[in-house]
Amino acid sequence: MHRKQKIMNHQIDQLKEEISTKETALVKEHLDHQRVEKDKEALKTELTRMKQSAAESRAHLEALEMEERKLLKIISEADAERLRQKKELDQVMMMMMMMMMMMMMMNNNNLRVRLCLYHTGILLTQHNKQAALGRPTHCNPPN
Repeated sequence: MHRKQKIMNHQIDQLKEEISTKETALVKEHLDHQRVEKDKEALKTELTRMKQSAAESRAHLEALEMEERKLLKIISEADAERLRQKKELDQVMMMMMMMMMMMMMMNNNNLRVRLCLYHTGILLTQHNKQAALGRPTHCNPPN
């Protein structure tokens, strides 16, 4: 009986040791599980933050694209206005050149008239002299 008791005590000690080892392993597993759960929650939080950041980035990108379209429209309208103003300037310049040519022609004609009048005045003076002498006269203005 003493032997049986010894064997039983030995088995109890082994079982106690086994329980202690398993409790230690259980505590370790519990701590690992808590750490994993904490990491999981941190990752969920990070994922939520990244999703929100991505949504904000998409919204910002859409706003920038809309602004780009608006600016391209403004540029297009400005180009069209610039072309319209260039055509108008070209027309004004053409009219100005035509008016200058007309003025030059008028000045040239005025010069011819003046020369003719001047020449006629000389001729009239000569005519009066020649008329006094009894000779015919003609006015031929220069070309």
